[in-house]
Amino acid sequence: MRNGRDLELEREWRRRIAAWPASGQTKKLYCQARGFSLASYYFWQAELRRRDKQPSITPMAPRFVPVRIIPSPMLKVKVPCPSGHVVTVAGSDSVTLSSIFTALSRDV
Repeated sequence: MRNGRDLELEREWRRRIAAWPASGQTKKLYCQARGFSLASYYFWQAELRRRDKQPSITPMAPRFVPVRIIPSPMLKVKVPCPSGHVVTVAGSDSVTLSSIFTALSRDV
């Protein structure tokens, strides 16, 4: 069952409705001969038309794209010092920045 629907039952009714014209019978006789009511036939005929008009509700699988982060050589970090000097570090990684901030935070 998908979306609370019995797909096997839906397939069966699609087959029944598609087979009626070739039977050469009236809808009433066709239904009686096969053991279902004319009301059921009309219900399913309308229901299947309604379902066919609805857009498919098939969830799309998420698509993941591998991403590789490359440090930019253009990255520049400017660190103003209490002395008034400005230290500019280009293309640094976290270890280098951590060392700089640790050194600058010490009481000299």
